[in-house]
Amino acid sequence: MVFTIEPALRVPEEKIYIRLEDVIVVKADGIEILSDFVPMERKAIEKVMSEPGMLNSYAPLELTGKE
Repeated sequence: MVFTIEPALRVPEEKIYIRLEDVIVVKADGIEILSDFVPMERKAIEKVMSEPGMLNSYAPLELTGKE
């Protein structure tokens, strides 16, 4: 059985929306947290966000105007 736990904080007037997700697998011999490697502390999240993402490894698309 798989569960997702998704607590959220929303402050619309400040345009703030934060959601932390965990994916947990319940097995006969215990549980496995699939999202255990994901940072949950603010500084750790900001560090990951400042690193190049996987899309940075692709060349930008060139628009030809013919689309």
